[in-house]
Amino acid sequence: MIIVRLGLLLALAGAMGILFGGLMIPFTSGGWVFVAAAAGIAAGAVWASRGRPDLAVLPVAVCVLVSTQIVYDIALVGRSWRNWSFADKPLLVAGAGLVVALIGSLLLCKRPPVVDSSSIDRCPKCARTVSADTRLCGYCGFATRRYRAGR
Repeated sequence: MIIVRLGLLLALAGAMGILFGGLMIPFTSGGWVFVAAAAGIAAGAVWASRGRPDLAVLPVAVCVLVSTQIVYDIALVGRSWRNWSFADKPLLVAGAGLVVALIGSLLLCKRPPVVDSSSIDRCPKCARTVSADTRLCGYCGFATRRYRAGR
């Protein structure tokens, strides 16, 4: 659960970085792409964190698409990495946000472990799920092993 929360936090922080970078670029020059991508990453991350791991690929795909836009904008400007001016800072902000969002999105892609159904049992008293080899129910304290032995 902590990996999902950390992934959501990183994905949302990265989306905010991409949003800030996109707001520094005029919309007519392609800033709208970054704003739309930030919204897509944030929405996909929230959906994936709420129990829909099949949708976790959406923020990753949006991150990849935004990275192509950043690389295209850098190649279009034609400057080397050493000669960046203040006008290129939005691309740096969006790029840093992209890296953070991609890390968070990849953490959200982690699937929950598959539990073998033969190792799960229910407590006869409170009907909570417990491991098949536990002696006492962790919720109500019922002696599940003694109950199973007496069946």
